[in-house]
Amino acid sequence: MNLIDVTIVNVALPSMREGSGATDSQIEWVIAAYVLAFALGLLPFGRLGDIVGRTHMFLWGVAGFTAASALCGLSPNIEFLIIARVIRGTAGAMMTPQVLAIATVTFPRMSAAEPSRCSAFRRGSLQYAAPFWVAC
Repeated sequence: MNLIDVTIVNVALPSMREGSGATDSQIEWVIAAYVLAFALGLLPFGRLGDIVGRTHMFLWGVAGFTAASALCGLSPNIEFLIIARVIRGTAGAMMTPQVLAIATVTFPRMSAAEPSRCSAFRRGSLQYAAPFWVAC
């Protein structure tokens, strides 16, 4: 969601400029506010997720991201949009480390002695699809 958010806003910037009459500086802050809040929140929210629970932190992040998205869509002026983007970046920073931590806990690394599913797939598929085989 975070990468899509930045991409969508970049596409919408010309329309925002025309519709709100924003200056170049304000348009730059629309992007920078999100990225700054997101970057500053990653480490603290990752640690907070370890303390209070990753699932709870993820759900709070999703709720905050959704609410901030509504605020962005309903913003009456560019200043309100910038503030809503800070909230959205903060909520995005709440979600991202939780997803990575949950995936790491859910799918632990296998020891070297255990064959991985990927290597079994490669060995099984190599004899049938050697030209199309892609290493995992």
